[in-house]
Amino acid sequence: MMLGNPHDVAGFGLLCSMLAQELKIGVGILTVSISHAHVYENHYDQADQILTRMPHLHPAVRCKLPENSFQRALAGDANLVDEISSMFLEQYSPMKALERMKINA
Repeated sequence: MMLGNPHDVAGFGLLCSMLAQELKIGVGILTVSISHAHVYENHYDQADQILTRMPHLHPAVRCKLPENSFQRALAGDANLVDEISSMFLEQYSPMKALERMKINA
């Protein structure tokens, strides 16, 4: 949950946006259903840190894809990755990094 879910949600959201652009339809709502979150013992401290940050008051990050993103992705256009990354990095303001887990030796 701690590592995979943020990556997966962002990736599937981007794919949905690219497909909507290709099909010339509006982007809907991505709903994620989790039946088992897999929060392991070694992530408890970081999960607690995240929960103390509630509510998350971040401004919305908007996705305005470059033209023909889906076709460019199929063609392996490496510039597309830079364009999309730059778009998100300009809008994203991360919170302070989570403290690392303390390992008892």
